[in-house]
Amino acid sequence: MSLHVLVCRVYTIKDGKRKKKEMKGSLGDDGYLQRISLDPSGSFLATSCSDKNFCILDFNTGELQATMYGHSEIGTDVKFMDDFRHMITTSGDG
Repeated sequence: MSLHVLVCRVYTIKDGKRKKKEMKGSLGDDGYLQRISLDPSGSFLATSCSDKNFCILDFNTGELQATMYGHSEIGTDVKFMDDFRHMITTSGDG
């Protein structure tokens, strides 16, 4: 089994340079990022990982806010709803 780093890096659009901010996208080091989604306010980042969990990070600090489990297969996508209260996750488990 190979290990992949689950890190989200932030770049500036104007010059394409990477900011010093890096956010770990999962609790563990096993797996890889599938998808990321920024909430409508730009405050939170959600990650979907191959280790079957979904994480919510504070976009400004990079701190983990919540981890969600429940799918039995790899998480394939994650989206915030416009109401700022809900999130949709998808997986191969139907």
